[in-house]
Amino acid sequence: MISSILTVEKLREIMRSEVSENSVCVRLDNEFYAEDGILDSDKIVNLSVDSYYNSLRMPITPPSPDNLLVIRRGENKYSIYIIELKDVAKVSRLDHENIRCKYTTAVDDFMSNRFSDCFLKEGVKVADFNVWIVCNRFSFLGANLTDEEYEKKVLNGGVMEKLLLSKPYKFGGKISPIIFQLSGTEVC
Repeated sequence: MISSILTVEKLREIMRSEVSENSVCVRLDNEFYAEDGILDSDKIVNLSVDSYYNSLRMPITPPSPDNLLVIRRGENKYSIYIIELKDVAKVSRLDHENIRCKYTTAVDDFMSNRFSDCFLKEGVKVADFNVWIVCNRFSFLGANLTDEEYEKKVLNGGVMEKLLLSKPYKFGGKISPIIFQLSGTEVC
């Protein structure tokens, strides 16, 4: 899958070394980086899906997630992470329908249609498939909560609960619900 991605100029143009937006990020394990600080494309590619759709200059740009990680997990086995980064002060500023549409665009259009030659390649196995929403700590909840207490407050009721309880996404024979992560979570 990675070798196919690297042959497509449009995909090489949207490769990034970091998963970050404003003050929200996902850390990538040091093993994924080459000595020069660039991601080792034999092990991992990080595609800025949002940059791709914005570059198309369509009259109406479809909502799309920030990043799509493809990680080699063995001979013809890969992990896929679709990641939306959200830097917001209040949960109420999250639009759950827009966020769901972003993941749908990634799965149904980006991976299954436009670049199906890369992502639906015969003989390639998706080892695991993950759909993440990564947020900073919402300021109104206070900074003195443990991560566990914080997650309980954020997830109980409202927009975040709607996202987490929504229909899971399917790709490559794997299923993933939307998974809530705090900024700084590491992908290994």
